[in-house]
Amino acid sequence: LKRLLTSKAVPEVIAVVIFAWIFDSSFGLMNWLFIKLGITSQMINWFSEPTAAFWVVAITMIWKGYPFVSIMTLAGLQSIPEDFYNAAKVDGANAFQRFWYITIPVLMPVLGVTSVLVVLWVFRDLSIIKVLTDGGPLKATQTLSIMTYDQAFGFFNMGYASAIGIVTLVLCVVASLLMLGRKSQAMY
Repeated sequence: LKRLLTSKAVPEVIAVVIFAWIFDSSFGLMNWLFIKLGITSQMINWFSEPTAAFWVVAITMIWKGYPFVSIMTLAGLQSIPEDFYNAAKVDGANAFQRFWYITIPVLMPVLGVTSVLVVLWVFRDLSIIKVLTDGGPLKATQTLSIMTYDQAFGFFNMGYASAIGIVTLVLCVVASLLMLGRKSQAMY
């Protein structure tokens, strides 16, 4: 038990099952909290309404990704030399100007790489959506990775699954090039 409680990471499927319990329509924590706060008077069926299911998946993915983004941002902030800020203070820059003209531009390369990695992870993520909604309701949470998995292992249509995989690869490459191209232009 001590080993489980002191572990640094929770397996993704376990975390997703916990989110499924939190958003359960019968006994979930979110419904209880919303009713107690007076936000709603009836239970919300999170996994039957397309918009609600989309938001549950989005919240779960954000929860999964925020530690990486936070660590990358912290590493970028720690790499900014203190001399930049001291020079700006001597020149009379206020806190907002130091943030806008020093922190943001110096962080742009780190944020660019981080955003590319996050977009690629969202494109390929399968387990969160598969466990929570399986691409439903009404395909509201279906992604290319879910379509690839369903075609390959659900319908054994390997050719179509391969084609979807190639389309996913092309979209990821194009998105990466666009994002990195925009970030590299901002640096010069």
